[in-house]
Amino acid sequence: MSEYPNSTAEVKRFCRSGGFDFVDLQKVRDRVYRGTLCDRQFDNSSTAFIKFHPHSKHEIFQDFVDIATDVGHPECHLVDGSYTCVIMGETSGRPLSHLLPIAFVPGIWQLRKGQYEQAYYQLGNQLGVLHTATQSTPSLTISEKKRKKALDRIEYISGTLSESLTTTIRSLFADERQTPCAITYGDRSPHNIYFDGSSISQIDFAGKRRSTAYEHATVLVGLRLMHRRLPYASSDRLSTLERHYWDGYIQTGLAVPNKESIAIWCLYLYLHLLSFYRSNPSSLNAKLTQWIDPPKIRKEIHRTVETVS
Repeated sequence: MSEYPNSTAEVKRFCRSGGFDFVDLQKVRDRVYRGTLCDRQFDNSSTAFIKFHPHSKHEIFQDFVDIATDVGHPECHLVDGSYTCVIMGETSGRPLSHLLPIAFVPGIWQLRKGQYEQAYYQLGNQLGVLHTATQSTPSLTISEKKRKKALDRIEYISGTLSESLTTTIRSLFADERQTPCAITYGDRSPHNIYFDGSSISQIDFAGKRRSTAYEHATVLVGLRLMHRRLPYASSDRLSTLERHYWDGYIQTGLAVPNKESIAIWCLYLYLHLLSFYRSNPSSLNAKLTQWIDPPKIRKEIHRTVETVS
């Protein structure tokens, strides 16, 4: 038997067996569906999303649904049996990927600065709550498989960094210190974080246990690349939002991870992006950013390495 349903009819039958009766069910993308609930609502809305996951993620999602709303996720329920899926309500607001380009405009920033400082404080606090509730034995900052992949990709920046900085990158990836480990959302790029003017909501929970430095790096890389793309976004706005993010995180009692572990994951993500752009991506958005991002990514790599040199 397949690990995932093969038709919307099968999705309907499975959800109904778990107490969720859907109409107008449509497939959004692979393993994700959107529909209207017949006899129940999430936050005054009958619209809900269904996302199927591997059976191996059962325990992680079982723990997550109990704290989901405490960590910024819409209300959700686990339905388990022949398949494993999470049924969740819609999120409010708009993604930060749409909002930040407007918020960073000088005149608007003066009016909205406090809102976005609070947004990043909330984001840090939500991730701190998640990491506190699910923390486990510390582990290596990065796996051997990913370490090797990153080292193989250093060729993408050859000639753009000095030999000493390249040596620093190699030594960072050779670092075998252990860092805090917990269940993580996954990619926290601005498109996965929604803001309605007062509250932050998060979507696309991946549910993988790994170094918390990874999750912090996805927040920082997403914000820093957004800042690089906007010529009118000054560096003080970037540092302000990062500072409020860390303030929210440490408010939960957790410490900021060491700067080397954050740098390792930032560099990994930057090198991954350069590799992605070299693969001739097919989406329209990627084709546009393919010409804009690589020089900015290389500048961020340079800045990241300098912070730990």
